[in-house]
Amino acid sequence: EADLLRPLQTLPGVVAVSDFSSALYVRGGTPDQNLILLDGADVYNPEHAFGIFSSFDLETIKQADLYKGGYPSQYGGRLSSVLNIINKDGNREEIEGTVAVSALSSKANLEAPLGKFGSILLSGRRTYLAETIGLFIDDLPDYYFYDGSAKAFLDLGSSNKLTLSAYGGRDFLDFKLDPDNPNSSEFNYDWGNKIFSANLTHIFSPTVFSNFWTTYSRFSSDFSIAGVDFVERNKVEDLTAKGEVSYLYSSGNKLVTGFEIKHLNLKYFQNWNQTREVDFDENKVLLAGFGKHEWQATKFLNVDYGFRANFYRTDEKNYYGVGPRISAKYRLTGETTLKASAGKFYQFLGRIPRFIVADVWTSSNKDFAPSSSTHGVLGVTTSLFDDFEFESEVYYKTYNDILSYNRFFQGRPSYNEQRTRNVFGLQQEYYVSVYKSPLGLFNTGEGRTFGGEMMFKKSFGKTSGWVAYTYSNTRYKFDEVSNGNFYPPRHDRTHVVNLVLNQVLWQSQSNKRKNLTFGSNFIYGSGQPITLPEKFIHTEKGPDTNVRVDLYYPLERNGYRIPYYARLDASLTFNVNAWSFFAQIYNVGNRKNVWAVFYNTATEEKADGSSVNVADITTVSMIPFFPSIGFKYNF
Repeated sequence: EADLLRPLQTLPGVVAVSDFSSALYVRGGTPDQNLILLDGADVYNPEHAFGIFSSFDLETIKQADLYKGGYPSQYGGRLSSVLNIINKDGNREEIEGTVAVSALSSKANLEAPLGKFGSILLSGRRTYLAETIGLFIDDLPDYYFYDGSAKAFLDLGSSNKLTLSAYGGRDFLDFKLDPDNPNSSEFNYDWGNKIFSANLTHIFSPTVFSNFWTTYSRFSSDFSIAGVDFVERNKVEDLTAKGEVSYLYSSGNKLVTGFEIKHLNLKYFQNWNQTREVDFDENKVLLAGFGKHEWQATKFLNVDYGFRANFYRTDEKNYYGVGPRISAKYRLTGETTLKASAGKFYQFLGRIPRFIVADVWTSSNKDFAPSSSTHGVLGVTTSLFDDFEFESEVYYKTYNDILSYNRFFQGRPSYNEQRTRNVFGLQQEYYVSVYKSPLGLFNTGEGRTFGGEMMFKKSFGKTSGWVAYTYSNTRYKFDEVSNGNFYPPRHDRTHVVNLVLNQVLWQSQSNKRKNLTFGSNFIYGSGQPITLPEKFIHTEKGPDTNVRVDLYYPLERNGYRIPYYARLDASLTFNVNAWSFFAQIYNVGNRKNVWAVFYNTATEEKADGSSVNVADITTVSMIPFFPSIGFKYNF
C-alpha cells in the first residue's frame, strides 16, 4: 500500500522496530520524540494498527520535509526529528480525483475549484482486512479503520491567503485470546485523531510576510477487557496559536521571529476490577518564542543561527529552557557541499509504549522534569554524474531526563475511597485505591547515540532508486535498570542496509501514461537486543495449593540479540491512460523474522528414566508472504 511513513523507513538514519509498526525511530530516538505536523497541527498518533498504513494518504500530500536532527528554531517540543507534512490545496482549474481499490482498502480523493477564489480537496479511506486477508490468515483479529481529510484554499486578495484543513480517523480492534474458548478474555480497543488547522498568510510588503496558525488536535483511546472488568481511557487535547514573521532586509539576509502558545489537557483513567483506579486530569501551558538569522555570509557560505525559548507551566511547577541552534552549508565546489548543524532541544510530552495498539501519553510535572537533547551533525553532499548523488552524515546526540516505563510499578495510592455497589440486591461497601500522581510509574535516565549514514541515489530516468547504509549505536542508562549501567534499548539496530529500485520495463513512445513499472525494496537490519532469562525456579503443585509458579531471573539487560532482519518487497504497476493496475508482494521470500520470544516450562526425560525441567522456547514471527492486488482510476 502506498504510504508516507513506510518509504521514510528506507532512508538512512530511520528504522522500524517491527513489521507491525510504521512508527519512525530516527537516529536512536523513539517515535514520541518526532514532531509530526499536518498543515501546522501536531499529530499525536500517526500510525494505524499492524504498521501497514499511517494516517497520511499519499494522494493528498503536496510536500513532506523530514529533518533528522539539528532542525531550525521554528520547530520545538521534540528531541529527535521533525516531519512537516503539507496537504494539497486542490486543483484551482478543474475537477479531478482518484478512486483506488485493493485487497486491503478502498479510498477516493476529489479536488475542485471554488469559483475563481479558491479550491478544495476531499479524501476518504476505509480498510477491510478481516473480509479479505482474513480468509487466508487464521486467527486474524477483527480490525478496521477509517479516515478522511479536507482542505480548502481561499484567495482573499493579493495580500492574504487562507487555508482550512481537517483530518479525522478511528481504529477499531476486537481480539479474542482463544477464539475456540467462549470464556476467553476479549480485548476491545478503539483510538483515533481529530485535527483542525487554519493558516493565514499575510504579505505586509515585498520584504515582510507572515504566517499565523490556529490548530486543534485531539487523540483519544478506549480500551477494555471483557471478563476481567478492566477499562482504560486516554486523551490528549491540544489547542495552539502560533505565528512567524519573516523580514528580508537585504540580499542574503533574512530575519525570522515567531511565537507559540499551546494549551494541553491530558486525561488518563484506568479501573481494574473496581479495586484500583488511576485518574489523571492535567492542564499544561507551553509558551515558546524563537528568532533566527538566515545569512549568506559569502558566495559559498550560508549560515542559519538562532534560538528557541520555552516556558512550560504545570499545576505545581514551572520549567524554563533556552535552546540555541546553528547550521551552515559551504559549497566546496559546484558539485560538493559541506554541512554542519548543532543545537539543544527540549521535550515536555512522552508516550508509554504499548503492545501493538496505541500508546498512552503523559507529560512533565513536578516529579518529572522535561527531557532535553543536544545534537551535532556533519555531512557532505556531492553530484557524481549527471543523475547520481552521494550524501553522507555523521552525528552525535545526548539525552537527559528521558523516561522509561517502570515494569515493577508499586506506586502508592493518593487515597483509598469508600464506595457502594449492588450485589444480589444488597448494598455492599468496598474500597478503591485511587492514584492521581504518576510518581513511581517511570524511571528517569540518560542516553546517547552516535552513528553515520551514506546514501547513493539516482532520482531521474527509467531506472531510479537508492542504496542506503546506516551505522548506529544507542545506549540508555537508568539507575533502577541494569544496575545503572548503559545498555542498548530495544530499537537499537547497529547496521541497516536499504536497497530501493524503480525500473520502467516498458513505455509507449506515443503516450507516457502507458507503461509497465517494476518496484522493489530490500532491507537488512542487524538483530535487535532482548533480555534472556539466566535461570528459572519451577514449583510443582503442592497438596495445599493448586498453583504452579515459574520464576524467571534475567541476564544482563538487552544483552542478547535476536537474528538479523531481512525482507524483500516487490510490485508491478501497469498504467494505461487513466487506469493503474498493480500487484504487490510483501516479504517475497517469506522470511520468518523474529518478533517475540516466549519461554515455557517443559519436562525432558533423561536416559536413566529421570526427568528434568527445561525451558521450551517459542518464537513469534512478523508478517509472512503477503500478496495484494488493486487498481486506481484517475479522473
